[in-house]
Amino acid sequence: MRAALYIKALPNDRKSVSMQEKALRSYAHLKGWKLALVMHDISAGSQKREAVLDAARAREIDVILVWRIEVWGSSLTDLVITLEDLTKHGVRFVSVAEAFDVKTKVGGVVLGILSKFSSLDKEMRGQRIKIGIAQAKAKGILHGRPRTASLHKKRVHSLYAQGMTKASIARKLKIGRTSVVRILAE
Repeated sequence: MRAALYIKALPNDRKSVSMQEKALRSYAHLKGWKLALVMHDISAGSQKREAVLDAARAREIDVILVWRIEVWGSSLTDLVITLEDLTKHGVRFVSVAEAFDVKTKVGGVVLGILSKFSSLDKEMRGQRIKIGIAQAKAKGILHGRPRTASLHKKRVHSLYAQGMTKASIARKLKIGRTSVVRILAE
């Protein structure tokens, strides 16, 4: 099997990189897996994880090894989505420290449970957002992008009265046509 090692600095612990690499190399060696890719993701916002996913989708690797699950996913939802994607492409995912392998029966069950928790988390987050918006509205706080087009109300009405089309007004004032329509409808 061709293995990819994905090594990411843990928060506040850049020294963990060499420890992770040693442990992952040792695990791959014990399993008799050939190292096809070794990625060190040291900086925030790096695209290294995407490169590993691209290799998995291209079937260049058969298994991805990480030290801990938290190294791989930025959120529970992200973790579940990528693990399901890897499973669909026939790529194993193994977290060495947690002895988690999606190809085992227990790993499959855990993935199913994580998926349910992810759905619940997403739903609860949506509800909290709606509650927050409602509370802000009750306090008179506007939600969403500021309506900068409304600064042009007088000019929009003036240009429209002069016979300009809505699209021409939008281009001239560099605002959206929909904003011009809304302003004229008010």
